[in-house]
Amino acid sequence: MDRGKLLYKEYCAQCHGATGRGDGPAASGLEPKPAVHANIPFEKLPMEYLYNVIYHGGRSVGKSPSMPYWGLTIGQQGVADVIAYLKDTFRGDAQVAQASPTAGDSQTGECRQPRTTAKAPEEFLKITNPLPPSSGTIQAGKTLFLQTAQPLACAQCHGEKGDGKGLLGAALVPPPRNFTCGKTMKDIPDGQLFWVIKNGSSGTGMMAFSGLSDDQVWQVIQYIRNLAP
Repeated sequence: MDRGKLLYKEYCAQCHGATGRGDGPAASGLEPKPAVHANIPFEKLPMEYLYNVIYHGGRSVGKSPSMPYWGLTIGQQGVADVIAYLKDTFRGDAQVAQASPTAGDSQTGECRQPRTTAKAPEEFLKITNPLPPSSGTIQAGKTLFLQTAQPLACAQCHGEKGDGKGLLGAALVPPPRNFTCGKTMKDIPDGQLFWVIKNGSSGTGMMAFSGLSDDQVWQVIQYIRNLAP
């Protein structure tokens, strides 16, 4: 544990901050901003994901390339020590996720979530979901969203209800998209959603899910369309 703390202070704190608040000396120049570790219940996250993002870097899991790969610097044991420190030190703050003013308001169907999401190429914007909104399609999308999507289930960030209040949600700036906001979701074309899921969204914590097949992405889209009123 002590070695993990020392490694965190020497390497991770430069961006994530000494107390995991995402306010390290290098944070101001980064987009997206470093994850706020203090808001993450690390003991609930998949070990494989934590190992890959630290050892191989953010790019390896479709997240920001600003997150370096530390495997060659601190080695496998160093990565394990840092993970042990993260799990012991940062247990998340449920109140942050519940009270976030940018998480959206599902009662009004509006999202107050500032975004600079890149626009998909025109050929994608013209595409509509080729799969029917059948119970089978929606259930397949739900399974991917909640459990099986790789490198990380969508619900880890977007929440089990799709409201942007997942385990990692409070740690991300800007916060994850709230799919329960009907007004906002109606203005996002199917093709835009497809392109963002496949390629990620620069300047946000949205990773690329390039490993999902086209049909799997369309299943997820049918499911999240079903979340908005």
